[in-house]
Amino acid sequence: MNTASVTIEELLQTTSRTFALSIPLLPQPLDHKITLSYLVFRISDTLEDADHLSRSERQAGLHTFCDVLDDLGEDAVLQWTRDWSQRSISEDENYNRLLRETPQVIRSLQAMDEASRDAVVHHATRSAKGMAEVLETADEKGSLQLSSLDELRQYCYFVAGIVGELITDLFVIDYEPLADSNVLRENGSAFGEGLQLVNILKDSSADKNCGRAYLPENTPVDDVFDLAFEDLKQANLYIKALREMKAPPGYIAFCDAPVQLAQATLRVVKEHGPGSKVPREETFELLQGVMERAGLAAS
Repeated sequence: MNTASVTIEELLQTTSRTFALSIPLLPQPLDHKITLSYLVFRISDTLEDADHLSRSERQAGLHTFCDVLDDLGEDAVLQWTRDWSQRSISEDENYNRLLRETPQVIRSLQAMDEASRDAVVHHATRSAKGMAEVLETADEKGSLQLSSLDELRQYCYFVAGIVGELITDLFVIDYEPLADSNVLRENGSAFGEGLQLVNILKDSSADKNCGRAYLPENTPVDDVFDLAFEDLKQANLYIKALREMKAPPGYIAFCDAPVQLAQATLRVVKEHGPGSKVPREETFELLQGVMERAGLAAS
């Protein structure tokens, strides 16, 4: 099996939207660590989103991926990759390629410093197990309809709130002064929840067509918008704390970019409905503002 046909950075570019824009703003080696973290979580997300697989098949994929993360051995990852990459799990060939390149992702993860690697494995395992738990509410074909705001928030925590906690841990590992900030710990999961809610609101029509109804039918959609806006306020508190603690400019820009895009996307979707996007020229202006506020020269 050829697992060196594509670089880790190329895998990021072909499987990400916002992260592909913001990760390059980070200093080395943190950019590489968060790239790998994204790819590990994206493997789990691809399994959870595999709408042509049954509920039990998706859960099996998630649980066995947790076993791979716990083991990190060559034999285990090669066997898992053989079992799952041949199924054409996603309609997006870039995600299928990522699954085929799982051995390369895991080898790169093994090469991380121990503290960072342990953080990624710990949080990625929690997320994958949480996704499998959410799938318990789906029917056997895998169609999912969340029934309450609490269920929506639990789902967002598993797929994105935990990501906020992981990124905070990686920030602290690479820049120790941030360890003294309770604000980062208190707002990291809300940061992730807010970004995920924006994606859910934007993609709600497409998701429903694929058997994934994340918006509860008995919850006014305005309540979800309000929650997303409130979460993004907490995300701004997170960014403010980074500035006050003199974090490296790349940390600030990395966090500020998705928040600015999320706030703009929320406004567009609220006005024009699901599927609406921020115009490219506005996105460019937002990113320029991010660079200027962080004190980075725009390229």
